[in-house]
Amino acid sequence: MARLLRTALTYEDFLRFPDDGNRYEIIGGEKYVSGAPTFRHQQVLQRINRAIQRHLDGSGRGDLVTAPLAVKLSPHDIFQPDLMVLLPDRADIIAADGIHGAPNLVVEVTSGSTETRDRGVKKDAYDRFGVDEYWIVDPDDDRIEVHARVKGKLDLACDVGRGESFESRVLAGLTISADEILG
Repeated sequence: MARLLRTALTYEDFLRFPDDGNRYEIIGGEKYVSGAPTFRHQQVLQRINRAIQRHLDGSGRGDLVTAPLAVKLSPHDIFQPDLMVLLPDRADIIAADGIHGAPNLVVEVTSGSTETRDRGVKKDAYDRFGVDEYWIVDPDDDRIEVHARVKGKLDLACDVGRGESFESRVLAGLTISADEILG
C-alpha cells in the first residue's frame, strides 16, 4: 500500500491562509489555527503592552509589536506571538512583511486552546531559534512563567503569581508585578 507523504508547509503557504479572523501559524511545517482571543486575554495583553511600552519609552530603546505580525523563524516555522520586543541589536530582522528572525522577547498569553502549544512546541521553537526571553502568561491560573536564555538554552527563570513580581533579564530595569498584569 502506498504511503502519502505530506509536504511541510512554508512561508508561501502561510501567505495563502485566509484573512478570516483566525490566527494561523506554521510550526515544524504543520498548520496551527487559533480562534479569536477572549476579552480577558486581550485585557491581560494590553496591561503587558502598557508596562513594557512605558519602560521602552523611558529607556529610549527597542520596539514593541503585538499580533498579528508574522515572525519567520525558518521556512517551516512562522509564528504570530501575542507580543514581542526587538532591541536595537536585532533591528536588522525587521522587514516590510514581518520579522525574519528571533525577537529578543516573546510573550504568549495562554488560552484553553493554546496552552499546550505555548508550553510545548512554541517554547521549543523559541528556544531553538534564539529568543532570549519568553513569558508564558496564564490568566486562568493567575501565573506568569519567565524563561530566560542561560548558557544557550531557555530555562525557567521564575514562576510568579499574585502578590509577586519579576524582573526581565532582556529589558534591564523592568520589574513587573503579577497583579499589575493579571488585574
